Amino acid sequence: MTGQPGTLTTRPLVWDAALQHLFVNVVIQPAGFFQAAVLDAADDGQVLAGLSLANSTVGGIGAGRCVGDEAKPFDSTRARVQWEGGAQIGAVSGKTVRLQFRFAAASLYSFWLAPSACGASGGYLGGGGPGSVGGRDTKGGC
Repeated sequence: MTGQPGTLTTRPLVWDAALQHLFVNVVIQPAGFFQAAVLDAADDGQVLAGLSLANSTVGGIGAGRCVGDEAKPFDSTRARVQWEGGAQIGAVSGKTVRLQFRFAAASLYSFWLAPSACGASGGYLGGGGPGSVGGRDTKGGC
C-alpha cells in the first residue's frame, strides 16, 4: 500500500426513515481498506449509535482488515456497508448527521442510502440495465 489513509467527511445530511441501508461504489486495491462511520452534525466527531469506523464492514471486508496483498482488487458498484455488533444506520434516520469514510489504496465513487438490502438507488442508469424501469435502478441486486 502506498501513501497514508485519507478521510472524507460529508456535509450534514438528513434522510427519511425508509432509507435503512448504506451502499458504496468502491474499488479497494490489494493491501487497501475502506471504513465508514456516522458522526453527529457538530464538529466534535462523536460517533452515533455504535456506527464507528472500527466496526464497519464493506462487502464482507471488516474494519482493520485489508484486501490481501495477492488478492484481486475488491471492485463493486453496489457494496453494502454494515456494522458489526448489530448497529444499524436506520437508527439515525431523521437526525442531522455526517458520514465519514476512511480508506487507503481505494477509490470511492459514490454512496447512497436505500430502502432495502438489495441496494436499489432509485437513480437513473446511464445505459439502462437489467431490471431497470424507465432507465431507473428500482431493483438493485435483487
